[in-house]
Amino acid sequence: MTINYKIACVQTDCFPCDIGKNLEKVKSFLVEAKNKGAKLAVLPELFNIGYDLNLFRSYSEYDVSETKHFLSTLSKELDLFIVAGIADQEGGSLQNSACVFDNHGNVICKYNKMNLFPLSEEKNIFTEGSQPETFSIGDFKVGLLICYDIRFPEVTTKYFEEGCNVFIILSAFPFPRLEHWKTLIKARAIESQSYVIACNRVGKDGDMTFLGNSCIIDPWGTEKANLNETEEGVLLGEINMDKILEVRSKMTCFENKTKLLTYLRESKKNI
Repeated sequence: MTINYKIACVQTDCFPCDIGKNLEKVKSFLVEAKNKGAKLAVLPELFNIGYDLNLFRSYSEYDVSETKHFLSTLSKELDLFIVAGIADQEGGSLQNSACVFDNHGNVICKYNKMNLFPLSEEKNIFTEGSQPETFSIGDFKVGLLICYDIRFPEVTTKYFEEGCNVFIILSAFPFPRLEHWKTLIKARAIESQSYVIACNRVGKDGDMTFLGNSCIIDPWGTEKANLNETEEGVLLGEINMDKILEVRSKMTCFENKTKLLTYLRESKKNI
């Protein structure tokens, strides 16, 4: 029996530090995603505050509860899983987070970005995460990454070891690194024979111009759907379990990589 789900990426510009406008804006996109049959929708990195981090540092009234209440309510109303990049608050600190809301409005997973981007103010604002996080939707196991994480194959290797077959990437990836973006997300798909759902934003915040190019890549490394560098909208694609199994059976990297990782773990024990 074929197991597949429609997945949506919301590629959008953001209003710096204007949470109300950002929530209002993405609502229409999420409704559109649901109307097009999506089971899960992805929002970009820090969609609720934008990426003018110098401005955000002076924004003393920030409260994440409005964003979380909005996403919880909407995910339940739409019967839609939502993976959202937000500035979260926990334990007296801020995190650059990917929060996963199930279709009942519950937060079922939260990943805090482990690799904070060194060419911005991220390290001066956010506390870095300590571990990868996964969740399941049907028979698919999903690993979460945020933007700069894609430069580190160790992250997706860890997810691979945990049985993931889908990676969701939430980004505010800027010019002039368009070829880096395209190459890295495709590499993460090919090396792990997994789907990559890469959701990037567009527009400009401060001195950064974001390059869009959200796309959905299958386990063979083929782009199945994409948007350009400026357009806002909903990108729709499909994840298919039969495709994962087909690729992994024809090109047995999955089996070989599993053996290699087992060998490396055992070798480390003997050092």
